[in-house]
Amino acid sequence: MLKEVYEFNKVKNGFKYDYELEISMYNEEVKEFFDGNTTAERLDALVDCSYVRMGTMCKLGYNNLSISDLPYDKSVEGLMVSILVEEMGQDLFNRAIRLAEDIVCAANACKPDTLVDGKVAKNADTPDATAQIDDMLKNLFEERDAVLEAQAKSQQMMFDEASSN
Repeated sequence: MLKEVYEFNKVKNGFKYDYELEISMYNEEVKEFFDGNTTAERLDALVDCSYVRMGTMCKLGYNNLSISDLPYDKSVEGLMVSILVEEMGQDLFNRAIRLAEDIVCAANACKPDTLVDGKVAKNADTPDATAQIDDMLKNLFEERDAVLEAQAKSQQMMFDEASSN
């Protein structure tokens, strides 16, 4: 995802660093996470937080500023991860986060080059990353449930076979 974030910031905003804007963008995504009503909304917001943080780090580097000057505490992302892992389980989260990163990067790449209030804004042609993440999660949950169901049937068959002997 870092390569995509680098290219996005290079093309869309020329690595322009605005301290207040970086804080505002990050805080907006944190708020979206905690206001989210679905796992898809929260996963999208977590990926967006990471995207903004990586973009900020690229801007700091480009402008010869210390990465340690990151204008917000990224430890909140650890809390977000913990919440999602509790909701989904570690294995499913590990699969979903990578797929969600791909979805968010693809959606962001479709954003226009124009800046609104200093940031790249969505337009009508920008894909809905949250809806795509929701579809992806439904598929992952269905796969997981099918595997669990097959395992349960297999165990029941072994139990039935052992009981009949």
